[in-house]
Amino acid sequence: MKALEQAKHVYLFGVGGSAVVCDDFRHKLMRMGKPSSYYPDIHLQMTFVPAMTP
Repeated sequence: MKALEQAKHVYLFGVGGSAVVCDDFRHKLMRMGKPSSYYPDIHLQMTFVPAMTP
């Protein structure tokens, strides 16, 4: 929880059944005021991951 609280932005990645879970969690984070992004497309996921920082 501490890492989630300290995160400036939360990136969510999921395909198949986990895609629904990721999208739901993104909406919950949005309601809490935490910036988040969800990328359901595997090609977009592969593009964004190398550019991410901890």
